[in-house]
Amino acid sequence: MFDSTPDVSKKEQMSQIIRYVHISNGKVCIEESFLGFILSHEKTGKGLASEILTQFSDDDLNIQNCRGQAYDNGANMAGKYNGNAESIFLAKSLLLYIDYEFICLLSIWNAILSSIDRVNVCLQSKSLTINKAANLIKGLIDEITDLRNNRLETLFQSAEEN
Repeated sequence: MFDSTPDVSKKEQMSQIIRYVHISNGKVCIEESFLGFILSHEKTGKGLASEILTQFSDDDLNIQNCRGQAYDNGANMAGKYNGNAESIFLAKSLLLYIDYEFICLLSIWNAILSSIDRVNVCLQSKSLTINKAANLIKGLIDEITDLRNNRLETLFQSAEEN
């Protein structure tokens, strides 16, 4: 994460923070670490994108490992500097490095695991009959089969287009 603001001497600086998953002894935690301040000479989306990519390189961080980006209501993202085209350029410049196939696969796994969880909860009902349990499992199999046979290609195409 990068956030830009002027310091007390009116020099623009960006703070650099990384958010990551830390796994230790089977425990999963999402953590954030402050990496430092970067003196910024840019206010345009294009300039900021360039500075961010340079900083990634300087820190030996692979932008391919990034999984998302977000914006506050900063003027450079709102189009105050060089119009809205600059914010679009920044987004597209950084998005080129994000692995959409991986994100698409995460979405697919989320759909599958959510369906499994929903059926699992229903199967634990004390009043569940064998027929209802069989129908739940058949419905789950049908849903996953439909995803595999009919929806995967659409999901990947949608990820590539966006």
